[in-house]
Amino acid sequence: MRNKIVETVLNGIDTRLNELYEAAYMAIDNHWVWIREMEKRFSGWEQKSRLQVRCVKTGNSIQLGWSEIRWTGSKATSGRTALRIYIKRPKNSHQYTLSKLRGLARDWEADAVEALELELAKVRREAHFLVKAIGNIQNSQGIRCPIAEEDPMDEQD
Repeated sequence: MRNKIVETVLNGIDTRLNELYEAAYMAIDNHWVWIREMEKRFSGWEQKSRLQVRCVKTGNSIQLGWSEIRWTGSKATSGRTALRIYIKRPKNSHQYTLSKLRGLARDWEADAVEALELELAKVRREAHFLVKAIGNIQNSQGIRCPIAEEDPMDEQD
């Protein structure tokens, strides 16, 4: 049975992760509303955004990722299909390379993409450390530790 204090701490961390997810989701949703509104001003697909951003929460994991949309197929026969290419984030970083995102963004959306990414990087960073904290707490309690029964400290009477 878990300690009540440990349970309270884990519940608090879970609550904070949910708050981070909601904040990221709302920021992305607001971004999409703005993108759709801006795209109405352009007649052709050539000026529409090539970037997509997504927010997914699975368990304690929050995934905030960017992808590029490339159009393939014939323009003349209306047989164009979208190809989604996920953009890689630099290893050991909570932020996508801003120059790469700016390079893929249309001129009219570049500043908004950069602002959103800076906001999402803060969420990624905090979520990363919160998930680490959950793992450390669970390991300290022997919850996830597969060899908890064989703890050598228990045999030192």
